[in-house]
Amino acid sequence: MRRLCLRLVCFLTAVFLTGCAVTNQIKDEEKPDCLKRNSRVLLHAAESFAPSAVLTETTPAEVSNIFSDLLRCRADLFWLSPDYRYEAQGETVRVFFSYRMEQAQAVRTAEQLKQRADEIILSVSESLSVAERTRLLHDRLIASVCYETGGSNVPLLDALVTGRANCEGYARALQYLLMCAGISAYYVTGDADGPHAWLMVQDENGTWAHVDPTFDDVVCTDGTSFGSYAYFWLNDRDISRTHTLSDTGIPYPAADTESYPGMVCAGDPDTFAQAARTALTQSSAHGNGAAEFLFIKGVNEKTLSLLDRAVTQAAESFGVTVTRRVTAKNSRIISYAIKAVQ
Repeated sequence: MRRLCLRLVCFLTAVFLTGCAVTNQIKDEEKPDCLKRNSRVLLHAAESFAPSAVLTETTPAEVSNIFSDLLRCRADLFWLSPDYRYEAQGETVRVFFSYRMEQAQAVRTAEQLKQRADEIILSVSESLSVAERTRLLHDRLIASVCYETGGSNVPLLDALVTGRANCEGYARALQYLLMCAGISAYYVTGDADGPHAWLMVQDENGTWAHVDPTFDDVVCTDGTSFGSYAYFWLNDRDISRTHTLSDTGIPYPAADTESYPGMVCAGDPDTFAQAARTALTQSSAHGNGAAEFLFIKGVNEKTLSLLDRAVTQAAESFGVTVTRRVTAKNSRIISYAIKAVQ
């Protein structure tokens, strides 16, 4: 058992040193020393499969926030269950962990995940900006995963190994890939026409952006799918049109970046012609195989018919064809798959 524990710790140390695990960088410099220390204590205990950890100068409420923050920052702690119990005495709290798998299985799975991540990250140059590296990993993940509800209790494994995952699997898988590429990502939850999970990603300048790989994996009516950028690299204002962050008691970083041009607000039918030209211009400029439109209050068949006509007419002037209209997982987003005329 001691040898197995040492093997796991050595593997995780190697992973950390090669950039496949990053600590929480969200306002870490503003945390009191006791919170930083307790975060490190929890992390070390979880990495070594300790049954419990003792935290000092803290309260059960603070422990809850530290534990939640740790899980949201570290996709590589896939064996750690969010369920725990504690015993408090004064300002000392002993946390008793619950693990999703045995230590030996965690070692094998960690090695399997790292190998899979290396395959996906291959040839993604560090000379590219964080946004561009994130885009490449976002695209490769979407191309290799199919969406499904349900799943196992290790969604990261579902996405990267089995290739079928729910929104948590998509988000955790992209977070893990980004961590392996040395990019900080924070796992967030909230509502987007139902309970949902996505990421906030930090660029080289410390600026944060929202990325939702699940909603960017668009499934067509004929069963085929394609990747989009409707929910790639959005600021707080733009993501809030369809997503609402849950109140976890932990402040989220502000996402005040300039949103990636991947989605056009449809507006009134009178503006559809201009909206269609804008969407197709963006699709052409950024290599996105889709023109996508957001309807704030939903859409009916009559409105869709008018939008169809506007997009088809714009497509003719751009020398492309609209292959199909699809409704994304969020019913307010209408996506048109675009391809060049042969």
